[in-house]
Amino acid sequence: MATTPSSQFLKRRALRNGRENTQEDAHRQVQQGQGTLETEYVSPSNVPPHNDLELLAVFYHFAMTLFYALLLYYGNKLMSDNLHVLDPKGIMPSYGGRFKFLTHINQWFQLCFFGVQFLTDLLANSIAKRILQKVCDVFFTTVAAPTSFFVAVTFWSIYAYDRSLVYPERFDLFVPAYMNHFWHTTIAAWVLFETIICFHHYPSTGTAACINFAVNAGYLSWIVWIFVKTGFWVYPILKVLPLPFLTLFCGGSMFFSLVLYLVGKLVADLRWGKTVYIE
Repeated sequence: MATTPSSQFLKRRALRNGRENTQEDAHRQVQQGQGTLETEYVSPSNVPPHNDLELLAVFYHFAMTLFYALLLYYGNKLMSDNLHVLDPKGIMPSYGGRFKFLTHINQWFQLCFFGVQFLTDLLANSIAKRILQKVCDVFFTTVAAPTSFFVAVTFWSIYAYDRSLVYPERFDLFVPAYMNHFWHTTIAAWVLFETIICFHHYPSTGTAACINFAVNAGYLSWIVWIFVKTGFWVYPILKVLPLPFLTLFCGGSMFFSLVLYLVGKLVADLRWGKTVYIE
């Protein structure tokens, strides 16, 4: 079980003869077999708001839910209205729709996280609230945040090398520059700000690695399946890579996503205090 030593968010106590002792006494008593250690997990996101930072977090979760809902709506409209420009030769299959693209999937990840987190913020203290908060914490730390960082870093890295491999110039004919940044830039800023203003309980590194691996393997399997079904590679860069380099690219992408998870955890540790794991 992951906990943070910050007294604002974690209280540890040893129960011995009905008396609550200090954290040091608690650990000593547990080691000597004289008491039991209880961990009370309390974060800004799963208690009623009582300070400015927590009120900011609630407002932020609502604003981000609205932002991603509108972004998905206008993004879908923009693409459907300009399909003749996006795909002038009619070679892009309709199979999978916009869910072929990780950028679009990530927007749904963010909408789901911020929407459920906002609803969780509004719930009174209950078992349901604690369960939902744990789900939000795991999803944000292992999926939503690493995917946003991954999309932003990989997109702009490939764009800087050769934009035709990821974002051909024809997109500029109908996609405003600010929309491109909403899709590929601000996504990293939003999750970074979330990490700063709201404490999230991180799972163990092993659990996080398994979830992160499963999500990335699932997406890579999905785009390979699309190619098998349609003969179309979702990203132009995949079309120009020889098989050995394609395999290396996919494996490197999965490893890089895990690295980004660790970077996010490091930022959280710097902000809230280093996480301690108690078995």
